[in-house]
Amino acid sequence: MKKWLYRIGSVLLILLAVLLLVAAWSETDTATMSSYKNNPDLPTIKPEWPGTPVDQKDRFMNHEYPFLPSSIDLLKWKLGGNPLKKQRRMTPHDSR
Repeated sequence: MKKWLYRIGSVLLILLAVLLLVAAWSETDTATMSSYKNNPDLPTIKPEWPGTPVDQKDRFMNHEYPFLPSSIDLLKWKLGGNPLKKQRRMTPHDSR
């Protein structure tokens, strides 16, 4: 029985170490606005509009409210549970 518990503990410890390494590695991916992209051939674009802000990897970036998630934030979100679960249970469902 003890060998079985040691094996499970070892596997969990290895998984935790891998998660921490992934979290530390992904922290280096920070997005900074590098340029704007636009298509001047579109008829609905205003002439003074600079374009859509993009980061160094050519991904859309909201320059007013940048979202720079970390791996720790992702783990908190996935493992944190549903904060509205209790409220949803208390609210009667609409049965149509």
